[in-house]
Amino acid sequence: MIDLQSIMGYAHNSPFNDSPYLDIKTPEGLITMENTPIDLMGIDNLGNVKKMKAGRKAPYKFSGDTVREIPVGNPFQKGGLSTQQLFNFIFDDEDEVKSNQQATAPTVDDIDNQNEMEALKAERYALQNQQEEMMAMNEALAEFTSKKGNPYGSVQKEMQAPTGNPYTGQIVSTGKFGNQNVGVWGKKIYGDLATHLGYAPAVNSIYRSKAQNDALIAAGKPASKTSYHLTGNAVDLKPADWHKLSNEQQQYYRQNYDVIYHDNHYHIEPK
Repeated sequence: MIDLQSIMGYAHNSPFNDSPYLDIKTPEGLITMENTPIDLMGIDNLGNVKKMKAGRKAPYKFSGDTVREIPVGNPFQKGGLSTQQLFNFIFDDEDEVKSNQQATAPTVDDIDNQNEMEALKAERYALQNQQEEMMAMNEALAEFTSKKGNPYGSVQKEMQAPTGNPYTGQIVSTGKFGNQNVGVWGKKIYGDLATHLGYAPAVNSIYRSKAQNDALIAAGKPASKTSYHLTGNAVDLKPADWHKLSNEQQQYYRQNYDVIYHDNHYHIEPK
């Protein structure tokens, strides 16, 4: 005796429409889609697979006498499976299905379904290959940036602090920086800039006397009594020079120093 589920299936008024799949008993192996508003994938108990179109008047013929119907095509449909979920459902049991198949002459529907399954399988393999290629590229990039000799790959490890105590306030004078008085950190920052730019830039300021600093504070300028300029350990670089640095070089300064833009210059000081 055929049960109600086998009679109603996924018809538009069926009480079983929310089911992820239905096992339909059909002694003659016939499945009709005339009153079914959604596409289904049918797999009989002998392993034969057919994609069944909604509303088709001619019935589908299976060799087996029980057909599992699975909704496909709309991943948001209640009780349904997306194409990828259906693909996984079928191919996870691929070997078992093949072992149960009988030697029968393929129909046009069988060939169409086989081509669709092969296309889905090829798409899955292509996605896997893409993921593997991306992982290989990321590993190669990580290896490249970690090699010694790349000044921006591991800047924190390669960063060398200047000799001397940069917080003592001791000032050294040198003609290399014009009339500036330069502290040990100021000398380090300026030396890095000269190396990266390929020339000695004319900076706005490195050393600032207390009187100059007090005048800036009185004028409401961004200066303070603890400014690194008071020990010659901050560099105010002109924007024209800053923008000649490559993106990687700018990143080097931002990672190793505090870089602040204000009053039309880039202020670079120890972290």
